[in-house]
Amino acid sequence: MVKEIGLGTVLGVDAAGSTNFTAIAQIRSISGPGSAGTSIDVSTLDDADNFGRYRGGRVDPGEVSLELVYDATTATHKTLNQLLGSRAEANWELIFGTTTNVETFLGFVNGVGREIPLDDAVTTEVTIKVTANPGYST
Repeated sequence: MVKEIGLGTVLGVDAAGSTNFTAIAQIRSISGPGSAGTSIDVSTLDDADNFGRYRGGRVDPGEVSLELVYDATTATHKTLNQLLGSRAEANWELIFGTTTNVETFLGFVNGVGREIPLDDAVTTEVTIKVTANPGYST
């Protein structure tokens, strides 16, 4: 069984929608995608007992969040800001650092925020809304 560590992991973006990915610079951490399914209540008045009846519904593919050490002059940081403004869907590629494990997904930048502390690096939090199946088997 392969055990992943984060060091060396790369998140690439292709804003043109092909597979020519450019690695986003200075990523400190990546979270997600945090996919979650819905539950549909199919209980009826004539159920035989006092327990609800449920079926699995659609799955929200979730979001991916990044924390970056911010640099306004870095091309990929500019690209993330442009993607937020354009609301355009892009291709994304996550390559784990210690293996050849690669995950790809579609999504649009849904948020960019900054944190400017007194005595630490200026960081940017970026949120990407995943817009389709992030690679799970169906």
